[in-house]
Amino acid sequence: MNVSPSLFLSLTRTFVKLFSLVQYLTEGFARIFSPTDDHYPETGVQPFDSEPYATPKS
Repeated sequence: MNVSPSLFLSLTRTFVKLFSLVQYLTEGFARIFSPTDDHYPETGVQPFDSEPYATPKS
């Protein structure tokens, strides 16, 4: 079987685009469903150690 070069190039481009689309979608799914990578410090509850602000009475 002999395939013309233009047909071969067309099929190659199509498969490359299809592969790129599949890779784009799977990377998105992997990012959505992977554990979070947030590295925030666990501060907990902060104590209140001063007087509340009161507006001055005129």
